[in-house]
Amino acid sequence: MTELNHHDPAGTGAEIFRRMLAVPFLTEWANRELDRTKPSTGFYRGLDLYFRSALRSEHVSGDNRFSARRRANRVTKHTRMLRKGAEMIDKALEALPEAFADHEAHMRALPAQREAKAQRKAGRRDALTAATSKSLHKSVTSTNAAATEIPAAGRDTAVRGVTDLWNDQKRKGA
Repeated sequence: MTELNHHDPAGTGAEIFRRMLAVPFLTEWANRELDRTKPSTGFYRGLDLYFRSALRSEHVSGDNRFSARRRANRVTKHTRMLRKGAEMIDKALEALPEAFADHEAHMRALPAQREAKAQRKAGRRDALTAATSKSLHKSVTSTNAAATEIPAAGRDTAVRGVTDLWNDQKRKGA
């Protein structure tokens, strides 16, 4: 369970917040709040529909096609915000316990995931070290073998480089 470093001398309700950090208590609280807010959500939905319907039907002589709707929108935007806010509260209350349970499961699994990742990384590092060591060993072995070969009599024993190839091409007129 998550612990907070919180001092509450004024008694502002930190104890209930501390208890909410347990999934069963949070689920129970969210369900109670949802039961409490569902009726108000329905009320705000009905209020929005009633205001929209009533105010849009108020026509004054000389109105254009959408004049009543524009006048109604000045009021109904507030009822619409009430309705949407109540619906958002309901959605959040429904999603909160599951999201918190997922968070706690993730937090419990995190140390094991990090350990497994560190082991995979160490394994890759060891494999890279082994491959590099093998490659270097082959290079040293082949270089030593070439250096220990006895050159044949009468052959040019100097090692040729890129410059020598360039000079050969220039001499041949390529």
